[in-house]
Parts: sequence; structure tokens; C-alpha cells
Amino acid sequence: MPLPPFEQLKSDWVNHTIKFTLSPTLWENADEINSFFDGLTVKNIKFFNEDCSALNSNITDLPNNKGGIYFFILKNDVLPSLSSHILYIGRAHSTKHQNLRKRCSVYFNKYYKSHAERPHINTMLNIWDKHLYLYYIELTDNDEIDMIEEKLINNIIPPFNHDIPSPHIKVVRTATNAF
Repeated sequence: MPLPPFEQLKSDWVNHTIKFTLSPTLWENADEINSFFDGLTVKNIKFFNEDCSALNSNITDLPNNKGGIYFFILKNDVLPSLSSHILYIGRAHSTKHQNLRKRCSVYFNKYYKSHAERPHINTMLNIWDKHLYLYYIELTDNDEIDMIEEKLINNIIPPFNHDIPSPHIKVVRTATNAF
């Protein structure tokens, strides 16, 4: 198969470059998080339908009576089981007004269509739409949901999570983004 033209590759290179922070020092503190996930099932769906005009019909697999943690994962078609990247981590509380299905649907209904409120999320969804998967873990304890989300973000530093819970890590991120 011939390679795409230079200009197309250059455009991909410029428009699809993401800065990841990989911190082995933060990963060393992950034992508590990893032990929490023992025995829990991580489920996933492709986020968009084939032409990205709607959510994947499997969105109905997400519970509408539980909260949890969700991850936007970028997968490519080259070794898809080996090459994935966590782009964003979020949470949905378990309340009468919020649940996993409702919270994750907001990303399509609100943020995919408009950059006004969360431009970094709009960018993630529009640039990576065909390659986005939604992984999720069902939970019901809202305090536990908050704690796990905070620990995951602080240890992984996903590129589209702009709000880093740890003030210490936030200072380091601000200082290093200056370069």
C-alpha cells in the first residue's frame, strides 16, 4: 500500500499530536488504585456510530441507575489490543439526576457539537471521533467515585483533563508547560 501524500501526512502530524505526561514516580503510588479495581469489571463501547453522526447504539448498555468512572480511550487500527491511550477520565455520580449513561451522553449532545463550554473536550471528540472508545466501571458510592477519579487523574495525568486535583501536581504541570 502506498503512503499518503506528504501534505496529508504533515497535516495529520500537526493536527493530531498530543502531549502526554508519563510520570513513573506517580505510577509507583498506584498500588492502592490497582487493588481497588480487583474484582471490578471494566466494560467498553465504541463511543460514536460509524459515521460519527450519533452515539453508538450500545450507549444503552451504560446503566441509568448507577454512577461510576469513565475513560475516553484512543485506539488505532494497528494492533488495537496493544495500542491505546487514555485521553480523559471522568466520573458520574449515582443520584436521581445523574448516572453513567446520562453523563456520558452529555459529551455527544453538548460538547461534541459546541466548543463554547469545554473547548478541550470538543477538540478531543472532533479530532479523535472515529477512534474513541468509552470504558467504564459501575459504582454506587459517590465518595468512592470522587476518590477514585481524583487518584486516577493524579497518577495518569490524561492530556484532556485540564483540572488536576492535586495542587502539587498542578503547580508542576504549570511550571513545565512554560517550556
